[in-house]
Amino acid sequence: MVSVLPAGAQDNPVCPDFSADEELRVYHEVNFAEVATFHVCWHNDPELIEATIDIEAVGSEGRIGEIIPVHPDAQLGDLINFNFPLDLASELIPPFSVIRYTWTLHFAESAPITLPAEEFFYVDDSIAWQQTTSADGLIQVYSDQLDVEIAEEAIGILEQSRPEILSYLPPETDVSKPIDVYLYPSSEQFLSTLRLTGLDWIVGKATPEIGVMMVPISNREQVTQDLQQRLPHELAHLLLYRAAGDAYAQFPAWMDEGFATQFERPVNSNYAQSLSTVNNSTQLIPFREMCVNLPVQPPEMSLRGYAQSHAVIGYLLEQELKNGQNGIEAVLEQVLAGESCIDAIEKGLGQSGEALAEEWVNQTQPQFPDPQSPIWIAIGILVALFMIIILVLWSRTDNTRTLGDFNR
Repeated sequence: MVSVLPAGAQDNPVCPDFSADEELRVYHEVNFAEVATFHVCWHNDPELIEATIDIEAVGSEGRIGEIIPVHPDAQLGDLINFNFPLDLASELIPPFSVIRYTWTLHFAESAPITLPAEEFFYVDDSIAWQQTTSADGLIQVYSDQLDVEIAEEAIGILEQSRPEILSYLPPETDVSKPIDVYLYPSSEQFLSTLRLTGLDWIVGKATPEIGVMMVPISNREQVTQDLQQRLPHELAHLLLYRAAGDAYAQFPAWMDEGFATQFERPVNSNYAQSLSTVNNSTQLIPFREMCVNLPVQPPEMSLRGYAQSHAVIGYLLEQELKNGQNGIEAVLEQVLAGESCIDAIEKGLGQSGEALAEEWVNQTQPQFPDPQSPIWIAIGILVALFMIIILVLWSRTDNTRTLGDFNR
């Protein structure tokens, strides 16, 4: 259940500038990362008992509902202002979300009325965003006014990677909707905003439900390399969502991330380093444990999740080039048919994620004995016992004296 601040309809019984000629007014006021206050103004005729408000951030889990009573001293015909303050700091609503809200008015002697839904774009206004648009109008990059050239470079990177990503997705994938990219001028500003959603460790963020990407300019000396790594990764998430629609939540998280990492240029070198000592699938995080989310903590476990997802999906795509199959599209088809994550993988690929990982290890990783396997543990114990026996016998040979020795 989402927590909310106490409602307050009692302090402002009269709406500012709300005249007797107006029948109804619904409006909101927003202070980014602080509070959003939702208002409904009404002449108390017919007489009101209470109002309820339903709030959702499109693409986020959970809804916020609150009942607001009318002021106890309100009289028939008074101007009433129901208002509800939503604590944005505690709700962790992602920036650039669409917030939708609906008021319902409950009357003393007549049926309730649900007002038409209102919505607004929850923009991070800490930066004076400058818009740069691609020639086809499908990519809109927002940046600080000093970073317009970087924004143009970002558009070029996205336009170059888009066809490659789409080649692995169904041909009916919707590419008609624009994609909004927010380039933060520094990592510090980016992380400050991301902490509002409870995250503070990622290098890029996509909200595919609303077609928004957030990426920082971390190092201006290597900005091209950073953008070539991050932008195609986030774009892959967005396009995969557009292929899956509402079924995107059921698509395996490890396949989603593994797919997105394929388009990083260059690929993060830490992936290979994380897997350099892996020579047995038992050393991997079980893929069935990464159906919903990859591990976040500790950092090395998070890296391992991305690394093995990247490696196994990369192996899958390489095999598909040989046999003409498309595993991403096959699993997506099963998800769209209503299959769960695990079943979608097994039906789409004909094997589990663990079996695919075993195949990848056997085909691509150095094959050294796994010292933690039961067989090698048993062999180690036997070797240790053998050495102990040899040492005991050696000791007896060196130090034991026979009766003949003493007679001499």
